[in-house]
Amino acid sequence: MATKLDPQSPVERSDPAHWRAVLESMLLSEEQEAQLILLLQSHLKHAEAIVARKGQLMAQLAEELSHGLLSLELSGSSELMSGQLDGPAPLQAKDELDRLIQLEYWLKYDFTGCVRKLLPAQQQALCMVSSWPFYPDQLEVAIKDKARQLWDQCSAAAQD
Repeated sequence: MATKLDPQSPVERSDPAHWRAVLESMLLSEEQEAQLILLLQSHLKHAEAIVARKGQLMAQLAEELSHGLLSLELSGSSELMSGQLDGPAPLQAKDELDRLIQLEYWLKYDFTGCVRKLLPAQQQALCMVSSWPFYPDQLEVAIKDKARQLWDQCSAAAQD
């Protein structure tokens, strides 16, 4: 029995029950479920790499800022740090951080588009009404609840 999604009801996208209902309304075959799991695992791996790189860049920028503050303190200057991060390396790090933030944002929409392409038009209509865009981290919980064994199999196959 498929769960009905009510387009008139407000949606709490952080509620795992919502995503379980979305997943059930997709009426996925086992093959589609496996494709969705592989897609989601790939997305999560990309997202994890972006978060790690953002952390490195923020640490680098924090070190540069700290170094600049220390230099000002040691020089006895009371000037503000205007221009202290204006070297080529810090500017490149700031630019890369901006690009990563944009990439992280657009990857969610790319993931949603990939999920839509995975589903036939009728299934898209059933599940997309109250779930646009898909939130990969929330969908992960629902998929693991519904198909843990398949999730583990796909994970193991990807690592081989």
